[in-house]
Amino acid sequence: MPCPKCGSLDFYEKPRPDTPHNAAIYCEVCNEFIKWKPKDKNKDKRPPNRLSPEDISIRYCELCLRQKTRLGTHETLEIHHKIEINDGGQDIKENILVVCTHCHKLIHHVRTYMNDHFGDFWIEYERMKEAIEKQQLSPGEYESEIIENLESLEKPPWEE
Repeated sequence: MPCPKCGSLDFYEKPRPDTPHNAAIYCEVCNEFIKWKPKDKNKDKRPPNRLSPEDISIRYCELCLRQKTRLGTHETLEIHHKIEINDGGQDIKENILVVCTHCHKLIHHVRTYMNDHFGDFWIEYERMKEAIEKQQLSPGEYESEIIENLESLEKPPWEE
């Protein structure tokens, strides 16, 4: 895979023992982050994603809406499976969100530490996103409907 920024095929690895990865792979020419190299103990745990953000033509984070060009130095767009592959999800566009590194970490934090508390909120987000994509909602209607729907959802445990 060539560097998306300059097209070079020359890469170097930077060891990253402070992460769950073995190393970060960068472009030799423009120093652009390319991908993570998994640790040997993790390489067989899960098959790599078949799709990338470029494959599905999304060049922004679907949560925070930042474009790829606005991401920080150590951020990139990543694939997140709504239903994990290990839990029966598929590597298909309908099961994928394109998110920046920061939002991806947030999703996994919420999934790990707050799991069911946000289930209803996530379902509502998906419904609203679909309505916007079908152009059934204007931005103003979206905002007022979000407020109405959030008020009608059960309160999270910390607000009881």
